[in-house]
Amino acid sequence: MSSLSHATAGSVVSIGAAPVASARLSRAMKPAMLAAFAATLFLFFQLGTWRPAGHHESLAIVPAQEMLRTGDFLVPTYAGEPRLRKPPLVYWTHATVGRLAGRIDTATARLPSALAAVGLAILLFFWADAWYGRTAAVAAFLAQVSSVYVVTYGRSAEVDMTLCLLSTAALFLIAPKEADDRGSLSYRDGTIIGLLAAVSWLGKFHFGPAMIFGVAIVWLTLRGRRDQIRKLLLNPGTLVALPAAIFVWPMLLLAERPDAIEIWLVETVGRAVGATGSSPIWYYVPHLLGLSMPWTIFAIPGAVLSFQAAWPSTAASLRQRFSWRATSARRDARPTDLRERFLWVWLLTQLAILSLSVNKHSHYLLPALPICSLWAARRIEQLRKCAARGEPLLNVPATCVAVAAVLAGLVYLVMRLDARHDVPVLSLSTLAASIFASAAIVALVLLPLRKPKTAAILIGGVGCFGFIVGLMWVLPSNDGRQEVAASAQRVDALVPPYEPLFAFDIGEHAVVGHLDRPIKRANSIAGLRQMLAVRDAIWVIAPSKSTAVLHTHRWVDRDWNVPFGTTDLRVVRLRPVDRSEHGRVR
Repeated sequence: MSSLSHATAGSVVSIGAAPVASARLSRAMKPAMLAAFAATLFLFFQLGTWRPAGHHESLAIVPAQEMLRTGDFLVPTYAGEPRLRKPPLVYWTHATVGRLAGRIDTATARLPSALAAVGLAILLFFWADAWYGRTAAVAAFLAQVSSVYVVTYGRSAEVDMTLCLLSTAALFLIAPKEADDRGSLSYRDGTIIGLLAAVSWLGKFHFGPAMIFGVAIVWLTLRGRRDQIRKLLLNPGTLVALPAAIFVWPMLLLAERPDAIEIWLVETVGRAVGATGSSPIWYYVPHLLGLSMPWTIFAIPGAVLSFQAAWPSTAASLRQRFSWRATSARRDARPTDLRERFLWVWLLTQLAILSLSVNKHSHYLLPALPICSLWAARRIEQLRKCAARGEPLLNVPATCVAVAAVLAGLVYLVMRLDARHDVPVLSLSTLAASIFASAAIVALVLLPLRKPKTAAILIGGVGCFGFIVGLMWVLPSNDGRQEVAASAQRVDALVPPYEPLFAFDIGEHAVVGHLDRPIKRANSIAGLRQMLAVRDAIWVIAPSKSTAVLHTHRWVDRDWNVPFGTTDLRVVRLRPVDRSEHGRVR
């Protein structure tokens, strides 16, 4: 009897536990499904077709295509001409994916960046989960996959998003795990950091290691952790892998191309001292705010919260000095959160390194931008707690200011569109912007009414809808790359598919990346003369000024003008003088 009673009791426990487990699984699945939807929409939806490859993407795609075609993975080439300005990581990555996929096109070339963006979002999910909680973790993931810089560079064939993942992963190993920084950097962590720095060197020379070791050394020095600096620098990753990345490929390449050293000096030292251009020291401040949109509105108050936790006494003194309300002079008793202090060291160190370099570009800022996702997540977690207590997330005066800001932004956007584009683009862009602005205003009005979930669903749904509309209709109508791609299609239609096409005097023109055929380089008139001696005819694409030279040699049999944006290129068919019909122009 007792055994039956125990069995019955056990059955009741197990039966009662099943719904609890099912409910927990259901609660866990909702954020996972939301995250999967967001990653798919913002990073993989129309990945290969959302816009033609840009010039910088072509500079990464074409060398990888030629590596697979020639089997030479040592010397990158662009239209047959060595391209030595960048290290080989991006070319090797595209070639590897192309070998697995059977081809290298725009979609397969952009896939590594999209996967790196997803990996970065997953990393920030676990980072925010450990520091702020599960709601903040989901918010960090969503902020990461939908920020302007991620949607821009995570859907590009360039190497920048991969470098952002490598540097952020290294800094995750350095960051404090507890608010009081009781942990320490292990020998294994130092080795992994060295390996990540080595791979990042192959992506953009010294840039990646500087973003990693600069922050690490400043942080550990401020903390007085000399023993951990030794672990960071004296390990197989830093002592073996990093020097191998720095010297092995360059030495092998220099054996074949001794002139590469001059190009590398321009790309490294030259960029730092301004040989390739210069920008003001405050250049990155507006980009820091713009590239993290639309989450900047959460990241800014999140940064204030972070500063208050990182330096509570200083924050209390500043509040007392600049507050218009009477405040007590007592010191803030909250303990210092060294995790938040690390984020500030990360941001300020990288900003200092980038700002001291004379040559500046907005994508150089990418390694610092994941901080904005963490700050936005911290702010959203604070708002969740306020909503749980029944507090309004926005008061009426703040709502009025926010609505006025949205309307001002809408007017500014419409004026910019009116100044730059024709009526069809203006009407479609204005409609999309008006719908999003209306939804934003309604969401702002809902916040004082204590309906944050409704506001979040509304703005999220309209934001996704606006993204799809922009990707499928607004951007294609407003994309200068479309003209280049269409002109390249015309060249493919003009030149018979069985005939080789030679590039003459076009350098690294973007047309090479849009042609659906391999292209060879003709470097001189003498080279063209040699080819005409053994071929009945050759097809050449060249600038208008260069085709004029070809006409003087009476080789031009046919001549077609093909406009490429601001550049006029011509496709000409060359024949030896005795077989030429002397320059029919079309």
